[in-house]
Amino acid sequence: MPADRNSTKRRRDLIFTIENYGAIMVSKCSFCKAHSRVCKVHISSGKCSECWKQGSKCDVAVTRNEFSRLVSEKKKLEAQMLEARKEQDAAFEALRVARAKEERLSKQLAQNEKRAGEVIAVESAALMELEEDPVQPAWPAGPAELSTSVWSAMNDLPPEFWDNSVTLPS
Repeated sequence: MPADRNSTKRRRDLIFTIENYGAIMVSKCSFCKAHSRVCKVHISSGKCSECWKQGSKCDVAVTRNEFSRLVSEKKKLEAQMLEARKEQDAAFEALRVARAKEERLSKQLAQNEKRAGEVIAVESAALMELEEDPVQPAWPAGPAELSTSVWSAMNDLPPEFWDNSVTLPS
């Protein structure tokens, strides 16, 4: 056994640990009552830190109030853990919903890009066709063919109508 790990050093380490992790007892042991000390006990130690320091027997007893306090603290901690689990579940559900939305939007975006490609292809083909075979003008290039009712309406025009014809600007 190393020299620095003798029983005195180990006892001091134990006392230090009990004082840091122990609980103050509502009902003090005889030694702590007699010497007006704080009676701190860790449930695993069986003795308070002061009795460990003195090397005396500790008669500390856990009272009903201390048991009740431990039970109520346990219930409170369990309720807090349950609430934390519910918050985690809600967060996981929100994440699942957000991921599903992202996936849906990603599919819609891909479909939109596909449609845009189709529109571009159709329009490109139409423009190429126009460049190869220009469309004929809507008005005939030759003499106009008028119906007989239109010609008959022109028969009643005075001869000077035809002499003063106006040329339309191009």
